Formats: sequence, structure tokens, C-alpha cells
Amino acid sequence: MANISNDGTPLNIGFRVQPKIYVMPKRLEAEIAQFEEKSRLMLLDIDTERAYAEFEDMESGNQILKLGQYYSIFNDLFQGAQFTNVAPLKATFANASKVYYGNILTPSEASIEPSVNLGLKSQETFYWSLVLSCPDGHLTRREGENLHWAVVNIPSNESSRKGEELVTYLPPIPFRGTGFHRYVLIAFHHKKAVRFDQYFEMLKDERCELKSRSFSTIDFYRTFQDEITPLSLAFFQSQWDQSVSRTFHARLKLKEPGFEWDGPPVYVPPYEKFPRSVDISYFEQYHPDLYTRNESETFFEGSWDKLWDREDYKSFITSQEENLDPERRRKVWRQDYADQFLDEDEAYESHVDEILKEFDYQQKKKDEPKFGYLY
Repeated sequence: MANISNDGTPLNIGFRVQPKIYVMPKRLEAEIAQFEEKSRLMLLDIDTERAYAEFEDMESGNQILKLGQYYSIFNDLFQGAQFTNVAPLKATFANASKVYYGNILTPSEASIEPSVNLGLKSQETFYWSLVLSCPDGHLTRREGENLHWAVVNIPSNESSRKGEELVTYLPPIPFRGTGFHRYVLIAFHHKKAVRFDQYFEMLKDERCELKSRSFSTIDFYRTFQDEITPLSLAFFQSQWDQSVSRTFHARLKLKEPGFEWDGPPVYVPPYEKFPRSVDISYFEQYHPDLYTRNESETFFEGSWDKLWDREDYKSFITSQEENLDPERRRKVWRQDYADQFLDEDEAYESHVDEILKEFDYQQKKKDEPKFGYLY
């Protein structure tokens, strides 16, 4: 099957959809002004169910098609071929969580199979079949998929509960450390019942259930392309939570894989004593409350408490105190982050006197750790 037509556009493997003519409801100027005022004041409550119903009424398939392209659904499942939604695919889980077009659901919310039906009331008698596939969770093949659910030969105008379940439902299993995985529900239209059982029987592997779910949507479509036509899709995203561990251990009887990103350390440019045109965030990246500097411009990581307890450092400060010129002595210490921006001489002198002359760790109670650096 070629996935690119002669004019270079993606091949349409679905139904042709006539564009809808949608008339926007008329609103009074006062209503519009009130709407804008609530929006600016962040007091606007939006009924998501009503908004989605309005979206379905005005949607002719193009927006959903663009969403599928944006999330690379057609590239990863159909190798670039695409189709337009003929009817909305309505999937609702037991906890009332719904599947739209890229919304986020946790594996716990999707732990039990949803009830799926087509938002299409037709006098025509036909069948439709449903597959739930994840293009992001295969462990051995880069372009492989995991099949999480398959229900076939569902009568028209009926929900998925009236179909034949050939592959039992497997909850989402996005691996720890791999971010969000896409889970795509695809409905296929066919005029009469189709024997899919032999195809799914060939996928089974008695040694490992997860291996039995190795799947390819494009291969499935190619096998039955003379009998089935893509009708509609919906998808959600999910990332790891504790229920994934339970699914691996209790259901799949497998050790749970986990991944960590081993990347280079964050680059921090050399510190500039007098940077130009920067805001306060420039100083925050150098952790000013956790670093001290000595006369040779060397950074020491740690608290002032630890440095002062070192005899060599204490003696160095004491011996060098008299040699420091007054301007340098005023800048030798700061107790907290805000003090470095003060200009009053008395504030600096009080800090210097407290630390370099009168401060005694053995006699005075330390409320909070103090940090400092030398210029």
C-alpha cells in the first residue's frame, strides 16, 4: 500500500467527509462584554461538556485530523496514511474519565476497560471493530506497538460491550522515566462480520503475555483492507504511577523496567562579579547561599559554619583582618542574601564587627545557619 498519493499528499484511507456548515450562535453585545470581563478577571467558568458538544457539532474532521498529525498518530500507526473522523468516538472509563484527543489520564484512572460507542445514529446496518494500541511502549522494536485491547464485530449503534473481545484489556503501562505514552483507540467500519480470530491467535505467545501483545496497526489494516475502513479515532496520554508496578507484578508476572536519563551536567557559565543587564535570577543559579569565596577567587561549597570551624580558615581570617582596607572589610561578610544589595555603611560595619570581632560560636545560640564569602 502506497501511503503517498500522486500529488504528494498523504493517502486518505478513510471515508470522504462533506464539510459541515456551522452557524455561530448570535450573542448580544452585553453578553459578549460580560464574557470578556470575566475572562480578564479569571472568573470565567467553562462547561467542558457543553464546549465539547459544540465542538462536535461544528467539527468536520479537519481539526481532529490536525491533532492526529501533531501527535504523529498517523505517521507512527499508518506510516503517513491518514483518515478523517466520520463520527466522534466516545470512550468513558468507570470513574467517569473520558478520552478525547490527547488529554492526560493516569494509569490508575484507566485501570478498567472503558465503555466505547460511536456518536453516530445511522439507519444503515453495519459492524465496527475497536483496537487500543500504544506506539510508545514496545521494549524490543523501535516501531513496534503494544496491543492493549481488541473488541470486534460490534453491531452498529451499540457499545463495545456488545462486541466480541478477542484481546482482553491491559491497563496502560508507561515505563518509569519514559514520560508520556500515547494510547490510541481506533474504530474500523465493515459491512458484515469479519473473522479476526485467526489473526489475533497468531500473535499469542504462551511464554509471555506482553510478547503476545506485540502489534502493528498498519499490518492489521493491510491484512483486512478489503473489508475494513478506518472510521474514527480518539487517544489519551499517560505516564507512570504506582499502578504500573502492580500491573507488571500481579498481571504480567514480570519485573518492571525503569529508565533514567544520564545526561551531561547543566552548564553554568563562569561567574561575573559585575554582570551587565541581568536580573536577580542570574545570581540564583550560582546558589549564593551555599557558596563562599576566598581571596584567590575560589568557590567553596558548604555552609559558613563548617568553614569557620576549620582552625586554618579561622586563623587566616583573623590574621588578615587588620590588613584589609576599610572598603574591602565592608564587603567581607553577608549574613543573608538580601544584605548584599544594601548600601548603608552602618549595616555592613555591623555585620563585619559581629562576625570578625565579636562573634563566638561557642557562646551564642545559632538560630539559622549563616553563609558568607570573601571577595
